[in-house]
Amino acid sequence: MPVASTVVLQGARSAGGYPRLVRPGRLGVAVCFLVVAALLAGCSGEAALAPPAIHGQPGYRFSVSFSRPPTVRTLQLSDAEGQALYGTSVATRRMWSAGTTMVWVDSLTKPVRPGRLPYLLRSYLPSGPSGHRVTKGGDPAMIGVVPGCIPTGQCSGFVGGLVILDGQTIYDLTTSQNSWSAAYAVLDSFRIVHGKHRAAS
Repeated sequence: MPVASTVVLQGARSAGGYPRLVRPGRLGVAVCFLVVAALLAGCSGEAALAPPAIHGQPGYRFSVSFSRPPTVRTLQLSDAEGQALYGTSVATRRMWSAGTTMVWVDSLTKPVRPGRLPYLLRSYLPSGPSGHRVTKGGDPAMIGVVPGCIPTGQCSGFVGGLVILDGQTIYDLTTSQNSWSAAYAVLDSFRIVHGKHRAAS
């Protein structure tokens, strides 16, 4: 069974240098690198991609390939910088993590300010400016895969990110894998799920 917990975060800045809607307050950009480092630490081998399973609550469900049943956390957030830059902020964040893959589902307080959407989406990606715009299920999205390196100079495998805006909900997937193709395979397994479906977590 997944483990659930609740914590409170405040906003900061993403690894790509774009002000992100929410990052843990004083830890700021260091948290992004710590997340990448944790993913890299677990990236010791490539197993066969598991079949996608459905997760999330009604209205916020998605399917993705996790390597094992994920841990689930709910976060209550405070983000004045995001409100000023993007015209919106994150009210609630739910996180699913398993092995070297994480999914964040962010519920926004209001629509994104016109013209700011590309910057908002890019702020979520571990690849920062190198991410490129795509469309997923008719929704605006960005995707990118980069070599997995941290400030100490250690590099191992590849870190991929996919972020999608569906109405006033952001779905953010990050994964670390031994190869570029394996990272993209996990990103490609992600789908937003509409309608009535039973969720695994």
